[in-house]
Amino acid sequence: MHSLIRIITITFFIGFTEAAAASSNAMECVRKQLMRLEIELDIDQPETGFNQLQLHLDEDRFVFSNLNTISAPIICRSLGLKFPLLRLDWPSFRSPVNYSIEPSINAASIDTLTDLVLSRLKKEYGVLLAFPINLVVGSEREFLKEKWVELNHISSSNGAASAAFENAFPMSCPKNKKVGGFANSNTVLICLPYKGLKTTLPDQSSTTEERKEFGNLQGTLTHELFHAAQFQMLSPHPPQTPEERLTLWGPEWLFEGSAQYIGLSSVHTRESFERILKSSLETKELPSSYHLIYQDGKKMKMATSQSGLTRIEPLIASVGRSSLIDFYISLGQSRDWRTSFEASFETSYEAFLLNIAE
Repeated sequence: MHSLIRIITITFFIGFTEAAAASSNAMECVRKQLMRLEIELDIDQPETGFNQLQLHLDEDRFVFSNLNTISAPIICRSLGLKFPLLRLDWPSFRSPVNYSIEPSINAASIDTLTDLVLSRLKKEYGVLLAFPINLVVGSEREFLKEKWVELNHISSSNGAASAAFENAFPMSCPKNKKVGGFANSNTVLICLPYKGLKTTLPDQSSTTEERKEFGNLQGTLTHELFHAAQFQMLSPHPPQTPEERLTLWGPEWLFEGSAQYIGLSSVHTRESFERILKSSLETKELPSSYHLIYQDGKKMKMATSQSGLTRIEPLIASVGRSSLIDFYISLGQSRDWRTSFEASFETSYEAFLLNIAE
């Protein structure tokens, strides 16, 4: 036990050379958790410094690849502690994404587009991935399912995780010839309606259809990467039922609508974005794009991306887009979701609903 504590002490002094108090707090946090949970800690330390650190908690595994700095809040949250998730303390990774791309798809294009999306999320919203994620891109449902099972260590007994995939891609990949996506805290799946991908950013030779395809891919990738960040900010162990999710995280329209807003605004001009909002408001019966799966495989229809999108715009009108991130960071500190809502959006949940109903 003492050797583990000594190694962790070295780790945190590397990450907090300018803040002894933060380093001490971090070490105390990890020390208590190691004693309580008996966590196995593996460190590969070459001569050049720390290269990889792995934390094993139950069946979950968080791997920090090519680690530059490490944050006390991130470590404590990965261990299950209710420790503040501070935006400026998030770790910096050389490579936050591990790719699994179908051979028929241009891997370099996906890499370039992912870098673009992550840099925009960081610049415009202050969003970073707390842990590296697996990005799986394919045009065949079986390829995505195989990778999903492999990367999430799903067994035949894990009905909820398997059902989550079946719900995302129930019959085919993709659905309705549109880019599809699905995410959890460590894996993002992207399903393309086309096998070839010539380039990431359209150029003068690109056709109108190609430009549309790239826009759909960029918007969906942004949407799903933001979902991954949401899950990481909130908990490594998300609620398993709709009731738990509503109690802990608040309304589904806020969770899904935030990702939809950020995804669409990343590829649309203000004029075209307003047309989408108007179209969503005029839709009488909104299609469901998100379901939550019960453990027994039954599904409950939840609020949609579209309905959430129409509420996000008035919600952040006076407080700015960064309030969306503030809300999830506040939730990550284990605050009640209604308290987090009021602190982030400067209005109570009930008052907001009354306001948009008028």
